[in-house]
Amino acid sequence: MPKTQSNPWLFGFDRGVVEALPPAVQDIVYEHPNPILLKCASSPHIYLLDGGEKRWIETIETFNDRGYLWRDVHFVTCEELRSIPDGTPIPANAGPPPQP
Repeated sequence: MPKTQSNPWLFGFDRGVVEALPPAVQDIVYEHPNPILLKCASSPHIYLLDGGEKRWIETIETFNDRGYLWRDVHFVTCEELRSIPDGTPIPANAGPPPQP
């Protein structure tokens, strides 16, 4: 499906925000519904893509409590993940997010 065509789960996304993401992450956004969960192979950290920012999910308990599923975690390169700006961690008082 061409990226110019909107998918139902993209109605809340700003197209400019999506286009600023690395190409591999754009593909994930266009092919999968929310939540978009991202991880790179050499880091234990998982991030929620939210409004063009990556939000570090502090603990596995938080991940599970929010109803996220392991099968929904998408792997990208650490370089791609680092290129996405940091957003507020989950929970907000988790402290500075670690870099992948």
